[in-house]
Amino acid sequence: MTVVWHQHPAAAASARPPLRNLPFVFAFALLGLLLLGAVGYFYVAGWEHPSASRWYAKAPLPVAQLGARTAWYSDLSALANGFAASEGHQELTEDDFDHALDLVNRRLLIARLADEYDVEVTQDEVNVELVEDDALHEFLAEAKWDLDAYREYVLEPFVLSQRVEEQLMMDRKYQGGALEDIGALQAKLELGIAFEDVAQQYSEDSSAQAKGSLGYVLPSEVDAGLAIRNS
Repeated sequence: MTVVWHQHPAAAASARPPLRNLPFVFAFALLGLLLLGAVGYFYVAGWEHPSASRWYAKAPLPVAQLGARTAWYSDLSALANGFAASEGHQELTEDDFDHALDLVNRRLLIARLADEYDVEVTQDEVNVELVEDDALHEFLAEAKWDLDAYREYVLEPFVLSQRVEEQLMMDRKYQGGALEDIGALQAKLELGIAFEDVAQQYSEDSSAQAKGSLGYVLPSEVDAGLAIRNS
């Protein structure tokens, strides 16, 4: 007796691999690898290269984070253009990106302090600082900014830092920390320790490697520390 098995056409079709979809699968896989490679290159070797601003400026790539605050490459690139314009050269350099990254980190710190003290600035406060003249418009053209970008990247952070400093001047915690740092720093210098070594120890940004700066300290911290020390 011979038994013949018959398979339903629909079942037979589902059992066969959908070969017609393979090109799409390969295309998506290749696209994923290309994107992964581009992001990897950005973080490993490319983000400081001037040409990166042309390729990555619009991409949502984070370059720094402090708490819940994130800085994006688009902001970094815009600030680098601002530094290039202020230095009077049209081509971006790695130094422009280094300066921009330092500024991004400092502004993240100020933004975190603003959150801590519940400090906000209004558009009217920002507009008070806006003075339009030929020099400003020339700078905006060289930096590839408009007035809104100038408010965002220059005026608003400036006003916010002033407001934060006002709060820090009334906070004994930060005053005490500034006093301790200033006292320890002065003692090390009086012992004859080289300024470069002291700067490297107290810097909290990339200047630590350069040994040429004491790092970023809010003016209010220094003023408060000196005031308490001299009182």
